[in-house]
Amino acid sequence: MPLPYAANVPSYSDAGFIPIHFATQVNVKYYFETLLPRITNTKFQTQLLNKGDKVVIPQRPDIAWRDGQVAKESDVDIPVSEPVEFQISRILDYDFVIPDVLEKQSGVDVGAEGVQDTTLSMDGQLQQRLFADLVDKADDANMGATAGKVGAGYNLGTAASPLGVNTENAILFVTAFRSVLAEQKAAKPGMWVILPEILRYKLINSDLRKAMEMGDDKSVLRTQIVGSLDGTMIYSSPQLATERVEVSGTEVTAYAVIAGNLDAITFCAQLNKAEKLRYHLFMGDRYRGTVVYDWKVVKPQGLCVAWVYAKAES
Repeated sequence: MPLPYAANVPSYSDAGFIPIHFATQVNVKYYFETLLPRITNTKFQTQLLNKGDKVVIPQRPDIAWRDGQVAKESDVDIPVSEPVEFQISRILDYDFVIPDVLEKQSGVDVGAEGVQDTTLSMDGQLQQRLFADLVDKADDANMGATAGKVGAGYNLGTAASPLGVNTENAILFVTAFRSVLAEQKAAKPGMWVILPEILRYKLINSDLRKAMEMGDDKSVLRTQIVGSLDGTMIYSSPQLATERVEVSGTEVTAYAVIAGNLDAITFCAQLNKAEKLRYHLFMGDRYRGTVVYDWKVVKPQGLCVAWVYAKAES
């Protein structure tokens, strides 16, 4: 706040005797942590570069075993499988102008800073769209109150009736995903789960000694990512889809927790065009660019969705 002055005493700063200085460094901005490369694969990145591009992804066919007999001619199968089609259909744009006068007066390169900011903040935009799209893309046996293809013994909650999670059952909840994937023969290296921040908080404040009992020699790593538990990498994001629902007469926030392996989702993002040009309406530089991107759940068996809320501690 400005210094207090006695009555009728002029302020030198208002009169221009005390100059105003602008810092030469720009204040830091916050960006969402880049998660998409850690939970998806980009096997077809080089094939999908423009809007409208499509590739047909062949799937390995299932080969059937059956009982045989000595000296009996076997029936012959011709294995076939339906391919997965993946088409690019999503676009993000940026377009802004920096007038020459403002660029001259600024102590920073506003245009370059703006392009960098747009690029870094893109991941938050993509996370929000992707996570919202995934809530109904998992295999039916990998979500719901009776998840599990073999035993239907895992409660992952539903949007209408979410599962309550606190420090007492946080580890039990996280390790359920590996078992659900295992019943789909999809438990493999590269498994991951994304938790909302409130459940990350409850997990790291739970009885972490139990993590060691799961055979994970690293236990829960205290790093920027939450860590590894039972062979599953744990991440957190505030971008998960949410619903407001009523549980036992109280309204709560239900989160759509996403889990899976690296084969489940194929993702492609390509900065197709970026350019700087002179603006035609007044003196200035125009910066614009287009990001062409899309994703496809190519293995629903490798994706899990759980609806949960942060349960009060007992």
